[in-house]
Amino acid sequence: MTRFAIFAAAALTATSAAAYTGVSPTILAEVESLLEKEGYEQYKIEQFSDDQVTELYLASTSTDTENEKQGRIDAILSEVVDPDAEVILVTPEEAARIQAERDADTSVEEAVQASLDSLGYDVDVTALTDAQVAELYFLTTSESEMEMQKSEIETIINNG
Repeated sequence: MTRFAIFAAAALTATSAAAYTGVSPTILAEVESLLEKEGYEQYKIEQFSDDQVTELYLASTSTDTENEKQGRIDAILSEVVDPDAEVILVTPEEAARIQAERDADTSVEEAVQASLDSLGYDVDVTALTDAQVAELYFLTTSESEMEMQKSEIETIINNG
């Protein structure tokens, strides 16, 4: 049983480290700094999905009031599993399945590039700022109307 627990823990560690591979190092560094600066040391960057890291970045860099920013950040953090919560062990097969699902996920930049390509925009996502990519990611994965999306996409791209 001990070997199983060690293997499962190692598998879980490997899967959580892959959770944020689609976010730029700049955004990761900003979010890590935010967590440290705002007193959220109990949270580690590895606990967050790409979406959550990007949301934290957008919340911290927004022009909202400090209270609004704090509310957005707290809402995102409330979605994260409590770091002091009980650890659940999984079988090696389940850990492998989870890892395979995460490996199949596209990065934030890939998702934005694919969305812009499908909408007919000739834009190289790697030339955009992290903030533009983050905004475009949430816009293109939202369920807002297509015409509204196109208008907002053009604004984001042109105001970089």
